[in-house]
Parts: sequence; structure tokens; C-alpha cells
Amino acid sequence: MNIVIVLTTLIMVFTTTTGNQERLKSDNKNNPVIIIGGGASGLSAAKRLKENGVSIVVLEGRDRLGGRIHTVEVTEAQPSTVDMGAAWIDGVPSNYVYDVAVEAGLETVAQEYVALTTRYFNENDDVGWMPWYRIIFMYGEMFLRLIRFSITQFPDGTSIEEALDYWDKSSTSRKFFDMLLEIGGASRTKDQDANSLKTATGYSGSSQMIYGGYGKLISYLGGALSDEEVLMNKTVTNITVTTDEFNTTVVVETSEGISYVGSHVIVTVPLGVLKTDMITFDPPLPQEKLDAINRTGWGVVERIVLTFENNFWRNFPKLHSNIFYIADHSPARVPIFIDMTETAGSPTLAALLIDEIAGELSSNPDNLIEEVKDILITMFPDTYETPVAVSNSSWLKDPFARGSYAFKSPDFLDGDFELIAAPIHDERVLFAGDSTHSEFAAYVGGAMLSGLREANRILDGIS
Repeated sequence: MNIVIVLTTLIMVFTTTTGNQERLKSDNKNNPVIIIGGGASGLSAAKRLKENGVSIVVLEGRDRLGGRIHTVEVTEAQPSTVDMGAAWIDGVPSNYVYDVAVEAGLETVAQEYVALTTRYFNENDDVGWMPWYRIIFMYGEMFLRLIRFSITQFPDGTSIEEALDYWDKSSTSRKFFDMLLEIGGASRTKDQDANSLKTATGYSGSSQMIYGGYGKLISYLGGALSDEEVLMNKTVTNITVTTDEFNTTVVVETSEGISYVGSHVIVTVPLGVLKTDMITFDPPLPQEKLDAINRTGWGVVERIVLTFENNFWRNFPKLHSNIFYIADHSPARVPIFIDMTETAGSPTLAALLIDEIAGELSSNPDNLIEEVKDILITMFPDTYETPVAVSNSSWLKDPFARGSYAFKSPDFLDGDFELIAAPIHDERVLFAGDSTHSEFAAYVGGAMLSGLREANRILDGIS
């Protein structure tokens, strides 16, 4: 049975113990709920619990909140505020993130991939900028192939690349189709499950971005918490569950040797971290949960952001233009440029990179940045400008992310997201984050809803 807990205040009395460790001491009835991770999921859970009178403490490994939401100022020379991670609110107005953005009074800007706001450059010498009739043909061919794909049941373990073996990889339509899937899945088609396309989940509808960046949403969520409730630079290394005849407690230890005692812990770290031994669980995680974690893919999308004086890439000066760069080889090293001017505050392009190409950014960013500039010169030889400033993400190298978001690998099984989400130890150790939400995995909305789900689970247990 769950113990009725009335949580009123966070008691933090530190005493030195052997091994230079400090332990947070309090009676179990007054122990806080410990939340590991100060991203959208962790902050959503913390806010919900605090609003219902539950004491909480958030342990965040970085020196900032937000997790894989990270808004940066690219240059001080002119306004240019850009999201290096999550950037879009998809499925407006049905997306829960949009509801919270409205509640917070944030301004959003439409960001759509429609004919008037998207340009297509084919690297093939005899094409260049694709005329409208070739674009229509490309989409028409993809649509017909997709119908064939959707009515075929592939054997378990079949990748998208294997399922499309019959389709000429050198055709423009095939290369563009691969580009869309690889950006969407943060991984190559050879690593994605073919059958997952027929059971795709997520948001449908229009897309918007927050003016000034997603960081404003994080500020709103984090603003509900005090400095005593949110502790930065705390790298969690161990989670131990202890049970005696009276109580079950959760002890969370950090790399500093400090231990925090809680009634529950909500683990919101990304799947990329769960795939490592960065956090030790005692008792260990159930084997079926470990198997689901290992079967689920974890991909990366990196971003090179360039700020300019003018929008030289636009057909119409006041109409934003995203650019698909279809390389003469596959995969394209830089498959898409996103025009982020309307939300950044100044002329800004973001080049997206995936998989092994994204990995190059971590080891040698200067070379890839120059390559991106060369691609822009190729497309705009007469109007190209030298950027005012350049910045880039590094999610693959980030120890608290190790990538961007989850995807269904050929080994993925139905129900794996639910297994990753399943609480353990009499619902004292709970799991949240975008990889624990089966319908909206890999979305900020999924992360936030999963945090609310686990907060509500705790509230239901103590009501």
C-alpha cells in the first residue's frame, strides 16, 4: 500500500558523513519528490506537484534549465535569438505546448512548409533551382510510392532502406524522400523500422514557433519554482531504493557524493542517457525495461545557425523561405536550411545535420561551417553575404543528452515506449520524458505530458 504523505516543506539539513558524503536528513513523511532533469518534462512535473502542495527538489546536471530546449543569442551585434534544440510547436492548436504558450502569454509565429515558403535546389548541374512542374512531379512520385509502401506488410526487422530497395536511389524523388525521413527520424533510413511509417504517431496540423525562442516557455515553467527547489550542476550517479518494515525511501546520489532522500523519484533524463551506465540503479532496472531501452533508436540532429544583414536567399523579401538542398549523392550533407528570421529577430538561417554528418560537427565544427557557407555560395553566387555571426549545437557531445530524440529502429517492438515509461519499486521510481510517451515520442508535447502523467500518478497515490 502507498503511504499517505502530507508534503508541506522541503527540509534540507546536511551533515558530513564518512567518505566525505553529505546526506539530506528528514522523516520519510516529509521527504520531497526528487526530479532528475530540469527539462520540459521535469519542470512540468515539478510545477504540477508544487501547485498541489507537494515538496519537490529538481536536480539538474547543467548550469541552466531546459534540457534539449536551448535558446541562445547568436550575436550581440544585432538581435538574433535562436533555438538550438526543440524549436517547433506542431499540431497547433491541439498541441498541449501551445496551450501552455498561450497561458504564458507568449507570441507564436507560423512556420509552414508550403509552396510559397519553400525552395528546392537540386545539386545536379542541369537542374539547380527546381521549377514548379518538377517539384509537382517529385511529390507525385513520392505519393504513389508511399501508397505502395503503406499497403505492404514488411517482415519484422526490415529497415526503410531495405523496404525501398526497388526504388532507384539516384532519383531526385528518392533522395528527397530519404531526406524527409532522415530529418524526421534523426537517423538514416537504414536504421529506421519500415513498418513504423504505417503506424506513425505525432501531431498533425499547422506548425508555429515561439518568438524569441522556446527558452521563454522554460522560463515560464521554471518561474514557478524557487532556487531552493532547483539545484544546478548536480550530476546524478546512483538511485537506490531501500525498504524496511515501516518505510520505502529513495536515495539519489550525485557525483559530489551528496545524497538526497526522497519519497519518490521521477527520472526524466533522455533515452540517450538511459542507454549508458551514467546512472546506476539499485536494485537494477528490470530486464524487460532494459531490453526496450536498447531496442529503441536514439538519433541526433545538429544545427549550424548563421545570422546575416539581409535575407539574400528569399524570393520575396518579406516572405520567409526554407530551402531543401538535394545533393547529387545521398545522404545530403546539409539537407535543409530553415529560415528562422521571424522568430530570431534578424535574418537567420539554420542548417540541419543528421547522423554521422552531425557527428562531424562535434569533432571538427569549423570545416562543416565552411562547407555550409560554400553550399550557400553555390546556390546564391550573386547575392551571398558573409554571415555576421555563426553558432552551432553539440547535442551528441552533451553528456546529459547524447543526441536529440528517439525513433523506432528495426528491432523496436510495439509497447516498448510503455515499457520505458513503466514505474518500478511500488511506483516509487517513475520515468518521464519524450521517449516515455507512446503517442508523442520525440516531441516537447510528449515530454511535458509525460511529466504531468507521473506527477498525477504520485498525487493519486497520496490522495
